[in-house]
Amino acid sequence: MRVMKKNQINDLFWKLIIFLMTGIGLSFIFFHQVVLSGFQKFTGDTWDTRIEISLLEHWRNVLTGISTWNSPLYFYPTNNVLGYNDGYFDYGLIYSLFRFLGFDWFQSYELVNLTIKWIGYIGFVLVSRKIFNIRFAFALAGGAIFFLLNSTYVHIGHAQLLTANFLPITIFFGNLFVKSLKESSTQRTAFWGSVAIFLYASWLMTAFYTAYFSLLIFLAGALIYILIDGQHNISEITRNIWHQKLVICFLLLLLVIINIPFLMTYLPKAKETGMHSVDEIYFYAPKLIDIFNVGSGNWFYDWFYGNIIDDRLRSHTFELITGFTPLLLTFFFISLSYLFRIWSTNRFYVCILLGVLLLWLASIRFGDFLGWQILFDYMPGAKAVRVVSRFQIVVGFFVVLNSIIFLNALVKNKNLRWLNALPILLIFEQLNFSDVTQLKVKNESWIFDISNPPNYCKSFFILTPKKRENLDLVKIFMTP
Repeated sequence: MRVMKKNQINDLFWKLIIFLMTGIGLSFIFFHQVVLSGFQKFTGDTWDTRIEISLLEHWRNVLTGISTWNSPLYFYPTNNVLGYNDGYFDYGLIYSLFRFLGFDWFQSYELVNLTIKWIGYIGFVLVSRKIFNIRFAFALAGGAIFFLLNSTYVHIGHAQLLTANFLPITIFFGNLFVKSLKESSTQRTAFWGSVAIFLYASWLMTAFYTAYFSLLIFLAGALIYILIDGQHNISEITRNIWHQKLVICFLLLLLVIINIPFLMTYLPKAKETGMHSVDEIYFYAPKLIDIFNVGSGNWFYDWFYGNIIDDRLRSHTFELITGFTPLLLTFFFISLSYLFRIWSTNRFYVCILLGVLLLWLASIRFGDFLGWQILFDYMPGAKAVRVVSRFQIVVGFFVVLNSIIFLNALVKNKNLRWLNALPILLIFEQLNFSDVTQLKVKNESWIFDISNPPNYCKSFFILTPKKRENLDLVKIFMTP
């Protein structure tokens, strides 16, 4: 067993302090509008966010025995309606904890968003340090960029997209599983494999888009790996799997069983609704220029966006504002030249990144051509994806990670030490001050003034008020 020396303990302690203080600062920056409002305004809008909070409260009702897991209270008395929306399962568990601690609906909702951001921040630093051996300072900078990523700020109203923050932590535990498999450690293989499966299954029940996009990236990377380097490693992989065949069979069985609730929830609704048409896919597919589409409100590029290229980037839909800040994206494209160096030490990562690039290219519309239509026609689950532009939000993790890997390698050259300042610029260009807090307590507090229903009441519904934003004029009808 390795014993840490005193100076190593001190070093770890101060790194932990710096990590936590940086995270607190990032939290204030990202949620500054909520904090500065005195927690009287919250991220999101009066449409999607209300739906989300109702689902978060549904999971609390499930845990307290009030509701059935797949039947939220809306659309009463119809049952099994969870499949009409993202499930928000992980969010619901976190939300229920904060509700138990005494926070109200809106505070708990925002604390969920904060928690998800911290999961991504922690996961990014772990992946950077433990898998790619990146210096602490650059790993921390990468975590900061990932935390503040412009596209996630702009789309905070679709809080389910924050589940892109689950990607690094899932990769981290997946890597522990692969290492255990190679080391023929049966117990660790079973444990880390189970952890990775539980994480991904709960992710699927929380938000389909990001989980599905991540799966596509893994499958594309694995296919490229097999085609390029399969003959070199297939015998070793087969040998490791065969040596632990009972564990692998257990994990495969676990993978099937644990995803039964997801399949029960969404397959019937997919059949019932027919999912989405190819016209919708084309409508929400970004054009090539949209990879730079950061929208208005970005601290660095608001003036440039509004006065120089607004006409070209004025999207026909808000959903296309998922692009990357120019400096970060440019540096990422330059960093791709480093893949040839990484190939000898981490071939699978290179194949994963090639899969990212291939799928990213497929998601971009070139005139009337859209490569994603091939997936739409032949890939199971692809018809459930309507807004293809959201793929860029998942790509964000790889854009930041590969940029940091490249930067970490460059600064080892003494003549390039000046690049130590680059992460500061990459962090600052993510800053966005557009108003994303449309949910105001003064307009929502009416919900807490509703008296308890009489004993004979089994259900109630709310008549749409005359003033949509001022919900003082609400009539509640109860049915015996």
